[in-house]
Amino acid sequence: MNGHIHSHMPDTTSKISPYRRSIRRLVASSLLFTSSLLLVASIGFAQDEPVCGDFAAPEDAQVALDEDPDLASSLDSDDNGTACDEDPGLFAQATDTEDSTQTTTESTTEAE
Repeated sequence: MNGHIHSHMPDTTSKISPYRRSIRRLVASSLLFTSSLLLVASIGFAQDEPVCGDFAAPEDAQVALDEDPDLASSLDSDDNGTACDEDPGLFAQATDTEDSTQTTTESTTEAE
């Protein structure tokens, strides 16, 4: 023998038919495209849906809910028609922050 190993089994690892190669590319492209669409859609939906903490006051959240009842899933979790009444502390924090900023500004102005 001249050093070559002869096998009776066909070498299928190096030769893929053009048809199979096309199918594999199509499947891979389809998966990539679908994944991209799902990612973009999830980012878009996450940004569109406001939550109670996004509003300065409960009244503002109620106006948004009245204008778009589809926001009930994020603004009216107990489904009673009133926006953000489950946790009024969300708005008190925003008001406290605004009050402290205003007080700091007034103190700075008086000191000058």
